[in-house]
Amino acid sequence: TIQAQTIGSGSDWSQGYGFQFWRCRHGAYRADGAGGQYTIVFPDADAVVSIHAGLGDMQKELNLVWDHLLPAFQDAPLPEYPSAQAALKDRLAKLAIKPLNGSKSAAANPEKIDRTFELKDNSRAFKSVRFESAPNGCFCTVVSRAGEQKFPASFGAWTEGSIKIDTENYEALWSYIGEHKTMASCGFDKDGSFHLRAYLTGTTAYLGFTVRDGKLTGEFWAMNGCELESK
Repeated sequence: TIQAQTIGSGSDWSQGYGFQFWRCRHGAYRADGAGGQYTIVFPDADAVVSIHAGLGDMQKELNLVWDHLLPAFQDAPLPEYPSAQAALKDRLAKLAIKPLNGSKSAAANPEKIDRTFELKDNSRAFKSVRFESAPNGCFCTVVSRAGEQKFPASFGAWTEGSIKIDTENYEALWSYIGEHKTMASCGFDKDGSFHLRAYLTGTTAYLGFTVRDGKLTGEFWAMNGCELESK
């Protein structure tokens, strides 16, 4: 039995859809994008909120807007607040994703990373991952439907490279066709575990790997992404 739900109650995905916009609670409507991209329109408040993110729980993201931004809306313009505006501008200018920690002393143990890991079957057809040590980091080679793809990663810093994930000659929803620039960083934990993360900079997706006790685990984080594990 399907029970009718009153508009305004339940989740924001229960409010209806039309003209390529989702209805929200609180009299708002929104455009959705992959991984937490939002443009939310508040007609009653004459306001628009746009969000760029890389998150899996999009309802939780909306709840933050309802809980924190919505109560702060006022009918009158806010007074000038130069110090707060300067502080916000400074913080925005310094926003960055920190690279992974690493040290050259850890890299002196090459058997930790100089090897190939064959992967268990996964939905995105990643076949294997190989790490090769380098003076200030490593090279990572991923074999997928797009063939063999190699990109660099640095200890304690981001290094630019590129990778291909899919090869189909059409852009299906949530697919990653063609070549994507990467920014990759790697490092060792105190226990010797090795970590690498590579962001596909034109998207919200990333590749993440951990080598611990001779085994590799990881993920391709994306809409229709997948978990990765060595055989």
